Amino acid sequence: MGLMDHPSVYLDTNIVIRLIEYRDEEVQAFLRSVHARNGMVVSSELTLAEVLVLPIKDRDHELVAHYEGFLTTGDGIVIVPVGRTVLRRCAELRAEFGGRTPDAIHVASAIEAKCQYFLTADRRIRAPTTLKMLDIGTLPDWNTLP
Repeated sequence: MGLMDHPSVYLDTNIVIRLIEYRDEEVQAFLRSVHARNGMVVSSELTLAEVLVLPIKDRDHELVAHYEGFLTTGDGIVIVPVGRTVLRRCAELRAEFGGRTPDAIHVASAIEAKCQYFLTADRRIRAPTTLKMLDIGTLPDWNTLP
């Protein structure tokens, strides 16, 4: 498979945290290159539930608003709902690969959105070979991805 005209990348929760809380330059540059190639950036409704826990606990209303704005406006990111199709695929993935339910929901969401790539900092996440795992620690140049 050659480089796709409109490739898509799924952002795991840990990547969204790096992007929003730490303003990670590497992640920002990668996402700019995805958008420059008319690529699609995707995440799950589950991401919102995961990222909000600590800001809510700490009563950090500004950070809560920032996350909600990023993950609910649809501006530059597609959010996959966690419905029955995603949950069924999650169960299938856990049966095949093991792992934690939240991780399998993320992988199932990426598959349902027809993403080619899954960007994460968690090396324990397993997925079918049709979904190419990208490790944030060794992030390639988007333009060189197959």
